[in-house]
Amino acid sequence: EPDTKLREKLAAKTVEQLQAMITKQGIPMPHNAQNKLHLITAIERKGQKSERKPLRSGAVIVGLNPDRTALRRIIKVRAQQMIDDGVMGEVKRMSNNYGWDAPGMTGGIYRAMRPVVEGSMAEADGLKNFVTSDMHLAKRQMTWLKRNPDINWFVDSRPAKRWLTDELSR
Repeated sequence: EPDTKLREKLAAKTVEQLQAMITKQGIPMPHNAQNKLHLITAIERKGQKSERKPLRSGAVIVGLNPDRTALRRIIKVRAQQMIDDGVMGEVKRMSNNYGWDAPGMTGGIYRAMRPVVEGSMAEADGLKNFVTSDMHLAKRQMTWLKRNPDINWFVDSRPAKRWLTDELSR
């Protein structure tokens, strides 16, 4: 169980103070040393990595990793569908209700469409920014997910479905 008092004490410190604590305690610096949560977690665990649990017996994980061109096309289609479904009205309502600094408003479609709502950018340019932002997100997700040796990767769903059907019939 996490020590809530220690966590509160650590959360009040700056990134620099947390980095100094880690260095002083001889704990390996987390990969993302600017992420306060990663620093706090490293201190709480005293540098020990969490153990990776094995998959349940019979469990399989399938990952889809389309090529960049296909991924960009998929993201563009989804983004346009969001526009067609009225996401701009949602962006306006949410910004009016919660403000642009609310945690849920700082990423994704909200961040990309803020200049559109504020009148400093055309909707088409906001859409392009959203597609670019989602491509960057997909790249970060793939970087993180590729470290998992249990994932069986496929470029598209057809071979994945065939493999999964064969795997489950065994």
